[in-house]
Amino acid sequence: MKKCAKCGKEYDEEYDACPHCVTAKKNRAAIMALVVFALFAAVFVAPRFLLSAGGGITLSQFSRVQTGMSVQEVQSVMGDAGKLTVDQNIAGMTGQVYQWQNPGGANVIVQFQNGKVIQKAQAGLQ
Repeated sequence: MKKCAKCGKEYDEEYDACPHCVTAKKNRAAIMALVVFALFAAVFVAPRFLLSAGGGITLSQFSRVQTGMSVQEVQSVMGDAGKLTVDQNIAGMTGQVYQWQNPGGANVIVQFQNGKVIQKAQAGLQ
């Protein structure tokens, strides 16, 4: 058995590197890939192609959306389901991005990780 200099855990000598550290590094990379993809989609893809079926979202509704809320809670605050623009599952972590857009172009984008709000953004709401 070898002892990893980084994490201190023992691992079989047949491995060239500590499997514990390699797994953790892969999980961090997968999470970063999910975040980058979701932000790219939210900023560049969603505003050009997707419109919500409703309309008339307000700055007041946006302000009531808080970190940690569930998808269902946000949909209730916004008054409709919105459009799911990103839906990913990487290394057991889920990520979604929903968008709500008014006919005039004002919009709200909310990012979820494992079913809870982690980020939100708006443009043009009054």
